[in-house]
Amino acid sequence: MVDVPAGRTAVELEFTSKAAVRLKSIGQRYSRSVHYSFVDFVLLERPEDAALRRRLEAMIGDEHALESAARLPGLRTEPPRLAIVP
Repeated sequence: MVDVPAGRTAVELEFTSKAAVRLKSIGQRYSRSVHYSFVDFVLLERPEDAALRRRLEAMIGDEHALESAARLPGLRTEPPRLAIVP
């Protein structure tokens, strides 16, 4: 966790491949958290990490779509921004 003026950032280090179900669970936990403004998934840029990157990208896209669809007036206005960083 890193606190910066723009908000609190969770840093998730991804060194091993994870199943899509596990990544979805991680993404849901962060997307529904009120403790973070940003979530950065740190991923190495090795050829063997390409499949994990695709699964992370899909999970992040799914979480953004679900959060947008579920947002109701009067509730939290912005979920944490999920991103992949090198």
